[in-house]
Amino acid sequence: MKLIWLILIILITALQYRLWIAESSIPRNLELVEAIEQQAVANEELKERNKVLRAVTNGLVADQQTIEGIARERLGMIQKDETLFLVFDENGNIPETKQETATESTWDSSYRFPEVPEMPVPVKTEVQDE
Repeated sequence: MKLIWLILIILITALQYRLWIAESSIPRNLELVEAIEQQAVANEELKERNKVLRAVTNGLVADQQTIEGIARERLGMIQKDETLFLVFDENGNIPETKQETATESTWDSSYRFPEVPEMPVPVKTEVQDE
């Protein structure tokens, strides 16, 4: 009878070890479930950001006036029939005000691109095995 009790105790101890301490234990599984949930949230945020970027990109490809306006504003583009006048201050520097071209632009300079959300910091989920 004592031998049966000893075998049962050893068997229960072995099963408890696998349940609470081993690699596929309950605490390890809970950590992995939490890491998966965090990664799913990060993935959803990235999907939303990608939608915004795709919309901005499609808008740029489809709208020639928007591209022209960006080139005028950021790169100083002028067209073939336009004359650009640069006005310098006393020190020979170009003032910080926006330069106007001789002809009227067809691009609406009040247009602003939609805000692109910042990229979230990747979630680093490192679970250590014991």
